[in-house]
Amino acid sequence: MKTGDTHIAGLRDGRTVFINGGRADDVTRHPAFARAVQSVGKLFDFAAASENRDLMTFATPSGGRANRIWQLPETFDDLIVRRRALEAWDGLHAGFLGRAPDHVASCIAGMYMGLDVFEAHDKDRAKALSDYYAYARDNDLYLTYVIINPQADRSKNAAEQADPFLTAGVVDRDAEGITIRGAKTVSYTHLDVYKRQLSHLRHHQPAGRPLQGRGAAEGCVPDHRRGGSGCRGHYGARRQDAGDRRHHGR
Repeated sequence: MKTGDTHIAGLRDGRTVFINGGRADDVTRHPAFARAVQSVGKLFDFAAASENRDLMTFATPSGGRANRIWQLPETFDDLIVRRRALEAWDGLHAGFLGRAPDHVASCIAGMYMGLDVFEAHDKDRAKALSDYYAYARDNDLYLTYVIINPQADRSKNAAEQADPFLTAGVVDRDAEGITIRGAKTVSYTHLDVYKRQLSHLRHHQPAGRPLQGRGAAEGCVPDHRRGGSGCRGHYGARRQDAGDRRHHGR
């Protein structure tokens, strides 16, 4: 089972993060992010503690143990057991981590449970999903997603914007895979994660509008991968006034 120290060490991977016009060289020590990183580390320490083994872990098909965030419930009782584990984690951060590690893990697990849908479309892609679920489960990855297109002309869809590369989309394909160019917004807890799931809320073709096929891509990208960067505001290194607390406090 992954510990907090292991998780935090994994974030020192040279990822590119900018804040207030400057680069945060080490997000685990930067005053804007260090305390949030430590809070996430405590979640993994809690899950890895021997006294929480039955509460927080389950047996995998290979005979190991994994965090219950990756559990695939098959019965009503399974749902209850998994829910209790997630409730225990939520109690540690009191709901202030809106996208804690269990959030996207649940998304990936749910996709895996519907593997037959993917197999009906493309067996190779279905196998990629199956393999990735096992990899993420066995390594207890902290994943997040980025799903919202940048705001621009709201009367037009992503394919109709003046800048064709405003929204993330596929621009090239080769033997190694696809190349994506453009931006996505709203990526929660992105300083604490290993990989980011690039997703799109709309793949379909609106009536009478161009097909948005360039944007119909899905995948997970390591946060330290060359060519990607993150930019965000923060709360940890400044004093919040009453307005901040009113709009952002929970």
